[in-house]
Amino acid sequence: MTLGQALKKYRKKHKLVQKELAAKIGISLKHYAQIERGKAYPSQIVLQRICEVTTIAVEFTVGRNRVSEATTKYLIGLKTKNT
Repeated sequence: MTLGQALKKYRKKHKLVQKELAAKIGISLKHYAQIERGKAYPSQIVLQRICEVTTIAVEFTVGRNRVSEATTKYLIGLKTKNT
C-alpha cells in the first residue's frame, strides 16, 4: 500500500476532508492532494509530521514510501483477530 492510499484510508476513517488533514500536517491542500494521489512525495520533515499526526508508520522500499498492510489495518481500525 502506498503512503497516499494509507492517508486516504486514514482520512476517510476519521471523517476528515483533505483540507483538514493538510492543515493538521501543516502543508497546503494542493501538496497534500498530490501526495494522496501519488503525484508527489513528501520531504523528510513533512513525512515526519504525517507520522506524528496520523500515527502511520512508513517503511521505505526502493526509494518509495510504503505502508504495510498490517500497519494500515491496525491504524485505521480494521485490525483482524490474527493481526
